[in-house]
Amino acid sequence: MAASSPWSPAEEYTRRQRLREQQVERHETRHIALGYLKLLLLAATVAIAWLSRSHAYRSLWLPGIPILLFIAVAVYHSRVLRRQTDERRAVEFYSKGLARIGDDWPRTTERSLPEQAIASSLYAMDLDIVGKGSLFELLCVARTRMGEQSRHRGRRPVPA
Repeated sequence: MAASSPWSPAEEYTRRQRLREQQVERHETRHIALGYLKLLLLAATVAIAWLSRSHAYRSLWLPGIPILLFIAVAVYHSRVLRRQTDERRAVEFYSKGLARIGDDWPRTTERSLPEQAIASSLYAMDLDIVGKGSLFELLCVARTRMGEQSRHRGRRPVPA
């Protein structure tokens, strides 16, 4: 592990990882609450529709209110889930960063170049630059399949 100093990258990564984990927990709590709220709104819609069928005043607006609320909650819920996914990716990023700092990265990596790319390189096997536990795996932080494919071809990824 890195030496203790007034500012060490390991301490900063650990601090950031903990913050992101707390965010994941907050989003998980919201996710559960919003799920129950959507169920409640659905039940309210069914109940209002069932009760309004027997009365002389049959309005489509009355059951429509919980339906509109359900749609609004569903949109917000999808945003919460998207943020939670982003926070989980950040936790994974900092976890892998801590593994690199602690020189424990070969056990955590899953990326490597395809066998044909290794075979096509003249010195790849001798220099241990590509393959499992290689320098390539240490430096490659691509998270998407498209990003990994562009790295394999030696091109920069297309900006979003």
